Amino acid sequence: MKCPICHQKIKKGEFICTECLERIKYHPIFTCKKCKKKLNGDYGKCTDCKNTVFYYDELTILGYYEHLMGEFVKRIKFKQERKLAIALGKKLGEKIKEKKWEYDYIIPIPMSADRFHERGFNQAYEIAKGVNKILGSTVKNNLIKKKNLPPLEQKNRKERIKLMKNSFIANKKSVILKNKNILIIDDVYTTGTTVNTLAGLIKKIGANKIYVGVLAR
Repeated sequence: MKCPICHQKIKKGEFICTECLERIKYHPIFTCKKCKKKLNGDYGKCTDCKNTVFYYDELTILGYYEHLMGEFVKRIKFKQERKLAIALGKKLGEKIKEKKWEYDYIIPIPMSADRFHERGFNQAYEIAKGVNKILGSTVKNNLIKKKNLPPLEQKNRKERIKLMKNSFIANKKSVILKNKNILIIDDVYTTGTTVNTLAGLIKKIGANKIYVGVLAR
């Protein structure tokens, strides 16, 4: 078996070689304590986070988009590499486990019906499967739906916030989230609008603590 990125031979049971894993785990010395944005010094929070109301309590990331992780995310999103999504999800799960967060349910970011039919799968759900293999929790993928929206990739922070407002809809079964701690899983954290919007809805339902784990910042 070979590493999907560098094509080196890897041991049985592994999916990504040690060298590539080390490259995606790159972390700078200074980051925003809320969103993990890279900073030039120990400033605590970045400018955006100082002016934002957050509904999630803590965020952890596996790596940064430009350090090979971007290639991984593209393979998962556009080439439907489920095995890669699950493998990276397991690595994210190992990092989350180190945090010793206490939570009751894992919720992957829902995908709109249009986007699901376009891609054929929800990458956040596949990543959550990998996370769950390490954490042994319960993945809830049917409590909240996402409305069909235009692509957000080229939108700035203000545009994303406007588009994402009321974009998630919870069904009656979501009442089980009341008084529970929740772990949200996604592939990429860009401005944080998506995870924060979902966290806001889950808080309205009555959840306690909300944590977020993503592959790339």
